[in-house]
Amino acid sequence: MLCLMNSIAKGGTVLLLSAFLLAFFIAPARCCELFFDGVALWATAVLPAVFPFLFATAMLTNLGASRKLSALCAPIAKKAFRVSALGGSLFALSVLSGYPVGSRLLADSVARGDISQTEAQKLAPLLSSCGPLFLLGSVGAGLFRSRAIGAVLLLSNFLAVSASGVLLRFRKGGQSDAPPPLSASSLSETLLSSVLTVLTVGAYIALFSAAAGILLELPFLSRLPETAKGAIAGLVEMTTGCRLLASPCRLNVALCAFFVTFGGACVLLQQLTFLSPPVRVLPFLGAKLLQGVLAFLFAFLICPYHL
Repeated sequence: MLCLMNSIAKGGTVLLLSAFLLAFFIAPARCCELFFDGVALWATAVLPAVFPFLFATAMLTNLGASRKLSALCAPIAKKAFRVSALGGSLFALSVLSGYPVGSRLLADSVARGDISQTEAQKLAPLLSSCGPLFLLGSVGAGLFRSRAIGAVLLLSNFLAVSASGVLLRFRKGGQSDAPPPLSASSLSETLLSSVLTVLTVGAYIALFSAAAGILLELPFLSRLPETAKGAIAGLVEMTTGCRLLASPCRLNVALCAFFVTFGGACVLLQQLTFLSPPVRVLPFLGAKLLQGVLAFLFAFLICPYHL
């Protein structure tokens, strides 16, 4: 069964990539325009919200700040999520930073041996929330022109991720050691690693944003209502979908909550780039889908009828 699913996934990937290359041959100017739109989207909406947190959280971890944060988070982490104290501190840093920072921190912790692979499987969905700066600034104030909607998205995202952690807490976890002290080359290495990570994120966003744009210009999809277009685009690239859904409508806000929490193909692949191989893909995707549904329900309940 697993081999069949892998074959289907590979076949689907080959088909999609072939269609993407064909679109570039048919309409190169338009495809390049869509690609550069994705680069601009990354530079203006994602880069300012990700890079500072990516660098700062990595440095804090290297400096040993996770020890103190672990002590503060230990009681809550163990009771609510049944994870180690270090896992709780990584959850706190992830909530402040957003994806894919949490996934990168988890991957680094596994590589150092501070987090077991068993606990990494449990922590991976918990460390994949959307960042507050992105939700409040880029999506709320920037796309919806409403800080209140940004607050609704932030609250529903946090509640969905936390609720999924509580629901999945009976998975077996592990114990973690304290992170190592700062080495003489940690500053330059952390800066270089942060730059490479944020460039990887930009490449994903540019490619998937262009793919979403090409998809929506197909004749049988171009005539769909904006909400339907936004939903389709959000499954491919989350920010593009939110941009199309950015109207003061309760359903649209709830759909945006789903996409910023679930992530869409672009965000999911960003996270899996760092999480693979210690984290199995299907359980992670199942947990993210659960989070997305919970976020939709929370946002629909929290969001007022008249915005």
